[in-house]
Amino acid sequence: MQYCYIRKSTDKQLYDRQIDILSEKGYIDKINCQYILETYTGRSLKRPEFSKLLESLKKGDTIIVESLSRLSRGSLYATFDVITNLIEKKEVNITMLKENLYLKAGKNMDAITKLILGFFTIVSAFERDINSERTKEGLYSARKNGKKLGRPMRSDSIPRYLSVLEYIIENNSTIKESLDVNKFNKPYFYTLTNKYKELYKVERLSTIYKRLKKEVEQ
Repeated sequence: MQYCYIRKSTDKQLYDRQIDILSEKGYIDKINCQYILETYTGRSLKRPEFSKLLESLKKGDTIIVESLSRLSRGSLYATFDVITNLIEKKEVNITMLKENLYLKAGKNMDAITKLILGFFTIVSAFERDINSERTKEGLYSARKNGKKLGRPMRSDSIPRYLSVLEYIIENNSTIKESLDVNKFNKPYFYTLTNKYKELYKVERLSTIYKRLKKEVEQ
């Protein structure tokens, strides 16, 4: 059995990027891979959905993740513990798409594999810390200069939001590219997306687009 573990840390984030990458690689939910969605910090190993997955795993099963950071964002030792538990104790295979790594069930990690995993873990932690520092510096600078954070609601916000979604769907583009092309505010995009995800009880942007467009046209 193949399981695609898809994790995001907060409700402000989306699963779409990971789902798109998995789909492009041929891992389709309920066809050849069962999607496991979870909103929980990767620093913790006690994640509800991940814990359920661990209990259901059988020898020879495979876990596919978009990247190593989806499995763990903890320390180097915590990451090694997660990987070791899966491949040595649970005897399951692990595929990490971003790192292009495949770890075979039942085999002990050799020194080279540990070195590679350690490198990716450190790089991931470095990128996370840099992004956090830049965000804090940007907010501090904005407040210092008297800039009001956030954007007021505009009368054309929904049509413009639909244009962002339409561009993503029709051009198979990234969210960032569509936001740049349509000059749409990123935080507000995620605010609206999370609002409609909750309202419609869906996850995919394409479904939100269809439902919202139908309402607007009525």
